[in-house]
Amino acid sequence: MPPRGLVVWLLAMLAGCAPPPASGPALPERAGEWTRQTHREAPAGSAPAGIARFGVQQVELADYAAPGGETLRAEAYQLASSAAGLELEQTWRREPNTVAFHVDRYFVILRYASADRSLLNSFVREVQRHLTPR
Repeated sequence: MPPRGLVVWLLAMLAGCAPPPASGPALPERAGEWTRQTHREAPAGSAPAGIARFGVQQVELADYAAPGGETLRAEAYQLASSAAGLELEQTWRREPNTVAFHVDRYFVILRYASADRSLLNSFVREVQRHLTPR
């Protein structure tokens, strides 16, 4: 039987590997000048195959509007690990009118018809800040 101290240490290490508890939606109510208009969670199985292979645990979809009338659709995929997010970002194929990035265990895709670049940049910065573990 292993020493009691070793068992306690192993349990503490395993607890440190657990995902952080949910702290509300991944996609914020406001991001820069953008305001969330709709928000819903979708089944993890609804993720596209190219994303699902990275162990999707949760999917959030939201529509945002900016004061100038620009709109965008945000998709946030909570993945099995931060490493999965990095790999997905590195292998992601760029698409027109789309911005994709990862923060920790989240991979986020923004789709828009047309939008001011500075407004998009402020949205990305705010979502990155919102998703960064504290």
